Amino acid sequence: SRIAAIAGYQVNGGPHGRAMEAGGPWGFACAPVLFRLDASTPPAVAAQFSGVVSAASQQGLNVAAVVGGADPTSGTLTGDPTSWVVVPVTFALAAAPANEEGRPMSLGGEYGGRLTPDGRWEDYTFWTLVLYGSTLGDDAFLQRKAARVAVARVTGLAGSLSPSSGITRGMRSEVDAFTPADLAAMHAMSGCPAPPTR
Repeated sequence: SRIAAIAGYQVNGGPHGRAMEAGGPWGFACAPVLFRLDASTPPAVAAQFSGVVSAASQQGLNVAAVVGGADPTSGTLTGDPTSWVVVPVTFALAAAPANEEGRPMSLGGEYGGRLTPDGRWEDYTFWTLVLYGSTLGDDAFLQRKAARVAVARVTGLAGSLSPSSGITRGMRSEVDAFTPADLAAMHAMSGCPAPPTR
């Protein structure tokens, strides 16, 4: 990528063989994304996921998380509710499939894409996510890592190869937060302006 903030991060590719569109992977900049966790999600897991999403929101990303049919707190997502992108998050107790490193997944999912009008990039059409309880167990740290990767994915990033990132592919990193570089990459991909520094 020629966008400096994304250097060192892998951009998700779509089903047509093109990379997701930087600055608006849902077809427009800073799309409001609502993670809707299944009502069967254990409260402790839901709390870790929601806390991570809240931290991303406080850093200027247009994301929120709710459980079941709840509505997000008023003002959490910018944009008309008709523009919200709802990402269902299922909690699965079945054995998790293997990830690219051969280890059981803690986070899985599927997404669709369509070519941009110029045919150079792709935009997401949907995302569905799965949290694998058999892998996550009671590991709050791993639950937060999965949530951070979930946030990165909906901005268009597959993750980072750097062990100093909080959204490392394969979740090998021991970093328990979004790093400044992570946030810069997600802002660049999502098209959400970074909050002013204080």
